[in-house]
Amino acid sequence: MQNNLFCSPDKRVLFLSATYPGSVHDKAICDEEAYPFPAGIVLDQDAGYQGHEPAGVEVRQPAKKPRGQERTAEQKVQNQQHSRQRVLIEHALGLCKRWRVVRDVFRGRVDERRDTIMLLCCGLHNLLITQKQAVTS
Repeated sequence: MQNNLFCSPDKRVLFLSATYPGSVHDKAICDEEAYPFPAGIVLDQDAGYQGHEPAGVEVRQPAKKPRGQERTAEQKVQNQQHSRQRVLIEHALGLCKRWRVVRDVFRGRVDERRDTIMLLCCGLHNLLITQKQAVTS
């Protein structure tokens, strides 16, 4: 299963795309869905979104290594900072997939159930974050 998701710095899922079966490229999902981004936001994208630059949005992506050369020290520092942001998104996705119903092969007859299952798991994930914040505060 393949989904795109947008999350906040506290790993709360803010948006979940439709579920695509098999291996689908991240950028292909973005191109097909044509997400309406609010103007002025910052998108931290990984290398899977190479060439995806929506209008009115600041896009941050890791600097690629030039052919036959090395990255500059500044590019390496920027890539490290970018990785620190991206790992939050990867953790949020991993936490949403903690339930076996999402990780295992779905053998149901109706394909739309995959969307519902992933949406419910993201909702449970957000609920757990809310409960955790309520306990710690």
